[in-house]
Amino acid sequence: MADEQIEIEGVTWRGVEVFSIFELLRELQKLLIPVKEELEVQDQSDQGPRRFDDEQQAFLQSLRQGCKDFDPSYQPRAMQKWGHLLRLVDVMNLRHTHHQVSARFRHGPHKGQKVVELCRKFENGEVKSEDLPPLVCLQWNLALWVICGNRRLKALQDYAKQKPGGVPTKVWCIVHRNAREAPGELIARFLLAWDTTNHGRSATMRSRGTSKPLSGGPSDQATHPRAEAFKEAAPSPPDMEDRPRFTSILGENDDFYVRYYVGHSGKFGHDFLEFEFRPDGRLRYANNSNYKKYEMIRKEVHVTSAVLRVLRKMIEDSEILKEYDNHWPAPDRIGRQELEVVCGKDHIIFSTSKVGSLADVQASKDPEGLRVFYYLVQDLKSFVFSLMRLHFRAKPL
Repeated sequence: MADEQIEIEGVTWRGVEVFSIFELLRELQKLLIPVKEELEVQDQSDQGPRRFDDEQQAFLQSLRQGCKDFDPSYQPRAMQKWGHLLRLVDVMNLRHTHHQVSARFRHGPHKGQKVVELCRKFENGEVKSEDLPPLVCLQWNLALWVICGNRRLKALQDYAKQKPGGVPTKVWCIVHRNAREAPGELIARFLLAWDTTNHGRSATMRSRGTSKPLSGGPSDQATHPRAEAFKEAAPSPPDMEDRPRFTSILGENDDFYVRYYVGHSGKFGHDFLEFEFRPDGRLRYANNSNYKKYEMIRKEVHVTSAVLRVLRKMIEDSEILKEYDNHWPAPDRIGRQELEVVCGKDHIIFSTSKVGSLADVQASKDPEGLRVFYYLVQDLKSFVFSLMRLHFRAKPL
């Protein structure tokens, strides 16, 4: 089964003739279980990820048979066939397909170990990220989605966020760049596993009963992943310990979202600035500086649709959606910047190092593209700072 790929020719599905797996999956997508409109109006945040019905799941399960043969942690021979797709990737540029992962590894060299134990081994230098079996990824919509290896990714990202110095943590990945040419087994597994509620930016541990989170803090009482995504950070797992729980969740008719982060880890800890504009008009802002032991500043406001239109025009006029960050400076010990934008059908996620001046821009391999990013970030910061001052310092009449 490892050397066979599923081919579909002239299949009829419920009266619709399909000629490829993508056409078939599109028909399946049309048959997803509908959500009642009144529930959607009451509280969109309580809706779980859309799932397939029993018949659709059975069909996808049949397609995914043999997908383990593509995962080197299950089948070492997978390296012989897919080794030419290996890439060394920064773990912070990888996306989770799951919104939750198991606390223990079920197979591979770490079978029986806890995910938190692997993270601790990274910290102690007992294990290096490059020595792990390669993750299996699918490149789609300008993002790398991990199909096989979400527990390893969880441990790697937890370690990377606590790692001092800002040096990126990289891991080997088998990257299927073209979704149309990827094996059907992997596409089916991707769809079955794809239940993230925050565009794969993070995943939480799957708890049992009243088990404690990794931080040793109080038990997480959220009954739904979206409820957890929106709650304020009390004692939190290590991956969100010192950053607000910002997530990019899009509804059915929402097509605009912006998030920016800049920060570094040094002798005073993790200093950062982060803000996001959500499709419902919510602006969330956080600023943390440990230089003089200041407490984290958290602000949240709602802006009107007119403000979002101005922001959207700013994004579109900058032409940032046409750029790529392939030749921009990688995040380093100086710091890291992240920009995520969803605008219509476009979804970009950029990461680069801190840019101090235009001299740094000119010295890069892509000065034109980085200049667009540099000026847009300045505009976004000024825009957000103005909104913050207007809302929190304006005196009522």
